[in-house]
Amino acid sequence: MCRIEEGSWLRRGVVRMMLATVLWSATTAPAGAPIPVAPDAYTMRDYEADRLAFERRHGLEMYKTAGCRSAPWDDAALALIDDFLQCCYARNPREAERASIVTRGRDLIEQGCDDPLVHFAVGRALNWGKRRVAAERYLSTAMGLLSERGYPAHWRARAAGDLARFLRSCDRDEEAERCSVEAVSSMIDAIQGGIYGDADRRLLYADLEQLVVTDLAVPHAEALCARLAEMPGLHPWLVEAVSGRMHIQAAWEARGIGLAYRVTDEGWEGWREHMSRASEHLQRAFALDRSCPEAPARMIEVATTGFAPDSLGERYWFDQAVAAQFDWADAYSLLRNGLHPKWGGSLSALYAFGLECKATERYDTDVPYGFIQCLLNMGNIDEAALRYWSRPGVYDEAHEVLERVMAEERAAADRRWYLSLEAGMAWRANRMAECRALLERLGYDPDPDAIRHAKVTSRELLDEAIVRSTDAWPLVQEGDAAMLVAWYDDAVKAYEAAGRAGGAEDVRLQEVLRDRLATAQLMRHFATGAWTPFVFERGFPGWRIRQGAWQVAGPRAVKAGPKPDGLYLLCQAPFGSRWELRGRIDASSLGRYEKSNLGILFHYGDYVPESDSHSAFLYPRRGELVIRRRYENETAVRAAVAKKARGQIAYDVHLQVWGREAVIIVNGEQVFCGTLPGDPRDTPGVRLGFAGQYARYNGFGRFEDFEIRRLGARPAALSAPHDETAVEDPENHAKSEGAS
Repeated sequence: MCRIEEGSWLRRGVVRMMLATVLWSATTAPAGAPIPVAPDAYTMRDYEADRLAFERRHGLEMYKTAGCRSAPWDDAALALIDDFLQCCYARNPREAERASIVTRGRDLIEQGCDDPLVHFAVGRALNWGKRRVAAERYLSTAMGLLSERGYPAHWRARAAGDLARFLRSCDRDEEAERCSVEAVSSMIDAIQGGIYGDADRRLLYADLEQLVVTDLAVPHAEALCARLAEMPGLHPWLVEAVSGRMHIQAAWEARGIGLAYRVTDEGWEGWREHMSRASEHLQRAFALDRSCPEAPARMIEVATTGFAPDSLGERYWFDQAVAAQFDWADAYSLLRNGLHPKWGGSLSALYAFGLECKATERYDTDVPYGFIQCLLNMGNIDEAALRYWSRPGVYDEAHEVLERVMAEERAAADRRWYLSLEAGMAWRANRMAECRALLERLGYDPDPDAIRHAKVTSRELLDEAIVRSTDAWPLVQEGDAAMLVAWYDDAVKAYEAAGRAGGAEDVRLQEVLRDRLATAQLMRHFATGAWTPFVFERGFPGWRIRQGAWQVAGPRAVKAGPKPDGLYLLCQAPFGSRWELRGRIDASSLGRYEKSNLGILFHYGDYVPESDSHSAFLYPRRGELVIRRRYENETAVRAAVAKKARGQIAYDVHLQVWGREAVIIVNGEQVFCGTLPGDPRDTPGVRLGFAGQYARYNGFGRFEDFEIRRLGARPAALSAPHDETAVEDPENHAKSEGAS
């Protein structure tokens, strides 16, 4: 156990003296000391090696003495557990590794291997892949077997914590309460049992941080910290550091993550109280042990929010953290956040810090890659900030960093991701020759997740790189210019002429032009004011598949199959913010998960989802329509719709949008009429699409017979007095009278 033998009165006195000394010296320390680059510095590689050795000692070796062993599966079980430990504690798991752990673990269980670590490995790997419903069974089994088989108590605490987090997300509060209590008591048992030695203090901090930040609700996290403070002999650094981290989390819970004007007075009061206490705890932790980076790194966040001593800013605490460990990731990410314009920083400050990271030349660590991360932070601001990437010299610096990162052996598995990101940066910087060369290295198959950081899709990236290298480029420019001023006939003619000029044998060019032509033809029809049908073709010209698996199920229908990141099929036509849309959403085969949904995404900009987007999602298992600004639940509007029990269920949807107002009719009943939720200062985007969340792997949905037309006048329902009661759609009412 991590112990200090002095009495509590002496310990408190020592802490106060050390803290006073540290604070005095801080006022005389220079601001912005160079990032230390000692060749023998302790780095994340060393930390991960120490962590993996600890986990093997208390996991792999424990299987050999307490595990469910048998000759037919012993070697496979040991290999699985070791791979799982490496994924957990030595590197970020990749999707293929997660899938492999699940498959191999299930095979072992089917063979009769009922070892709790195998169950835990499968459950956590499913959790990584966001398959939390499937993970519950394995985590529950692991939690029950771990104590029976004599495994160290910290494994049971981890399983209970994972379960508590999942159950809270499902509003299964009583079960979550039991798991939370079990997680706290098991972790206390593990500490008292002497699993963690004095040299393992930082590893124990990592386990406790996982519990108080991620797994437990604030009351249970506070209870755990109180239990730690009462434990005799526990090193005070650990108590103070974990308590500080817990109070930061509690501060954000009290405040919420929305914009400042939405925070309640009660939320601000909780925020101030917890942040002040976090500052006190973390400063005491730093005074107790300056060789650990955890406390000063978190003080960067405290300083950013204005709760550190006035003379000690973010950079001071960053310098202390990297002096303790040169490449401690939290220190870099939290300082980047502090330099963000939303916290009073600037793009130039972010860029300067990125150059500092690059100047370390320590490509055996992730520090030089911090330059790229600073650029990515800019990309998360807005389109204007992203233009910083096109400034002279920025792309050249990024190119050097990424090429040197890719030259490292440890980056071999991620080279496609880095190449794709570099291609996106080249596209953003208008360096099309370099972009085309990078795409050739990728076989014209970039990673969509990587290039999304450049706010560009794979198709857009390929469009620019391919089109600009052909004779069709001047005609394509003409078509693009015509689209901007709504001369759709001219745009169609220009794109058709470009197709002829480029030659039918250039298949890639023809795909690009087919996409532009489909959008121009759709907008030409929409501009007439007539109902414009959505027609789908193979390859989805005029549409963008952002997430999920989509198939053409007929000229007027698409079938949506889920992936872990959800479902997004987005139309590229700029319909504006005054239109009406109608069609059918068939949820009969969506799956049995309660949160599975399908719906319409609208008001999004060129790169989605942005802050101004809205969604109207149908939850068949709940019998509910939820209307949100982006995915903000606190301002969501809910309405009852037909509920799926068994068999077929479909929804005829009619959506009328007039700026920030809307009328939504489902199966002939008006379920919403009024102002959409969200910030009235937002500017509505001009595009829409089909989307879904939480669809399970064995389900799918259909969107069929959708059509759209321009609205020339504000819908009558918005002008008439209305309340929350359902009102029948006049058009459907007329149809039903005619039929009768």
